[in-house]
Amino acid sequence: MKIGWGRADITPIGEICKKASLVGQFNERITETVRDPIFATALAIGDSIVVSLDLLSVPDSYMAAVRDKIKNLIPDFSPENLIMAATHIHTGPILESDLLAQWWGERFARLCGDPDVVTPDAYRKFAAERIASAAADAWNNRKSGGIAAAFGRVAVPHCRRVRYKDGSSNMYGNTNTPDFQRIEGGADTGVEYIAAFDEAGTMTGVVINLACTAQILEHQYYITADMWGELRRQWPECEYILPLCGASGDITMRDMIRRGRNEEIMNTVKGMEQQVGRILRESKFVLSELTEAEISYDAPVKHVTGIIPLPIRTVTDDEYIAAKAVYDEIENWLQTEKPKSEDSIPIPMAERTKYAVAAGVVNRYALQSEKSTVDMELHALRIGDTVIVTNPFELFQDFGMCMKARSPANQTLVTQLSCGYLGYLPTEYSVPGGGYSAGVYNGYIGPDGGDVLVERTLEFINKLF
Repeated sequence: MKIGWGRADITPIGEICKKASLVGQFNERITETVRDPIFATALAIGDSIVVSLDLLSVPDSYMAAVRDKIKNLIPDFSPENLIMAATHIHTGPILESDLLAQWWGERFARLCGDPDVVTPDAYRKFAAERIASAAADAWNNRKSGGIAAAFGRVAVPHCRRVRYKDGSSNMYGNTNTPDFQRIEGGADTGVEYIAAFDEAGTMTGVVINLACTAQILEHQYYITADMWGELRRQWPECEYILPLCGASGDITMRDMIRRGRNEEIMNTVKGMEQQVGRILRESKFVLSELTEAEISYDAPVKHVTGIIPLPIRTVTDDEYIAAKAVYDEIENWLQTEKPKSEDSIPIPMAERTKYAVAAGVVNRYALQSEKSTVDMELHALRIGDTVIVTNPFELFQDFGMCMKARSPANQTLVTQLSCGYLGYLPTEYSVPGGGYSAGVYNGYIGPDGGDVLVERTLEFINKLF
């Protein structure tokens, strides 16, 4: 078995710009501060390369740009065997100006006019070169080695959707109210590891699959890799840490019940440090328990990939009519009154959510008259008795649980936000409650498409076993 590692700093400030506009919130956040760098970390194994990115997502344009550069850097590598996955930080640069505009209209395109702020096109060019370089380094650094699978548990993921007695749900909703009924779902506390070793049996790096996004510091005004940057700081002796984000569209590192009582508030720097400490302690313990006999130097490595269609989530005529009325009302107000906005997004903050919901339904109604399916890229990579499977969603955890429960693999790493971005994919249980992350304006695919995704993913896994 040949294994190689590579890494590249993809922080734009200080390299190609003075400032960056941060992605992940409804308001514009401009920063010139870097708390810790963001990285592309690459693992080459078999005929495949897996790259973890400290970014919000991996848009199609990034996949295309990196694959194009890899053709020249490593001509003996097949670009379709490249997997790129994001950790989903909310403290990185905006990747595409029209990402939200695709769903909610041109008013949500980021139009910052400050010449010191890096543009999405400039960042894509810069990041693609660095990412491709990390992948090429991993490929060219391959040496004989082995792998070992491990499993641990950390009680850091929490469901962030709150269900109320009237049947409604709200992401990060208030639980200190008589209307509170329950947290909508559970959380997968399992952590899947793939540890890599050299011929002497020394660990060279580790893949960590945790079902939680890296958005503890999501409202801050600085660039940071969030919890994975903190893990690198607390674990300097582990040279390569490659995080893969599990199914966690409805998950966060925030306890909605205790809300900082009797412990540090989780979405603070100190809270993050404590959460990462829990991950670190479990990781060190689990990996220290591995024996030499568990390291495989000749495990099968197989990779299958393909494009699969999923049924688009549709809206009814009545839903469209209601949304169009709201949309027209706000648009008329914006055009006639020309209210002042707090930033370069030309909608006052007080109206942004309402506008996004209405515009999202209106745009979806138009799209569904043109197409009934949306294509997605799917990968299944077998390494010994472990398999990595990918999807481009913020995938609600239940779908990931179904994949793991029914997988023939001894260990299954479900990796969301990979090889494209198609928004949230909620469950049938979550949709009636509504709220952000479950709405049609939050993504292209609904629960029926999620069921198709589960079945097709299992088909891909079964091809490997």
